[in-house]
Amino acid sequence: EYFVATIRRPCALIIAADGSHRGHAMTFGTVLSTLQHHYITLQGHGYGTPSAHRAEAWAILAGSRLLLHIKNFHGVRFHPETTIEILSDNAGLITRLNSRKQYQRPYPNATLPPDWDLTEQIHSTLQDLQHPFTYDWIRGHQDHITPYYRLPIPAQANVTAHYLARDYMQTTG
Repeated sequence: EYFVATIRRPCALIIAADGSHRGHAMTFGTVLSTLQHHYITLQGHGYGTPSAHRAEAWAILAGSRLLLHIKNFHGVRFHPETTIEILSDNAGLITRLNSRKQYQRPYPNATLPPDWDLTEQIHSTLQDLQHPFTYDWIRGHQDHITPYYRLPIPAQANVTAHYLARDYMQTTG
């Protein structure tokens, strides 16, 4: 309820995503946050041919789908000043998602790269939000250089997503 009330007001909403893969297993961690506080964390398994790119795409899709469900089932209308920023430390995925925003319908060659199914689902889900959003790259593992508590909230959210993905891999493999 508090998260729903928060996103109805002007805010900077962040979906931070990270993924992990080992052997035939793939997991993800996602954090939905504002610039003041982390509100919701998600973790789970990804499906398909394991790769870092695909694991992170699952993380973004999970956060995006949750946000869409909150909008639809709680009747949330985002404040016009609210920003939605999707963060990942996988530059290739961010590049692909930003490229996908450039055209309305997928053209045949756009469907050939691996993980097209997930990038298309992410794009479709975020279009259904009917609110502007951005995809941005964030440097990963910033807590290796700077203590976690000194990191800005977006970096903390990315680090938290990393640990969620890693911990889910270790506990469920």
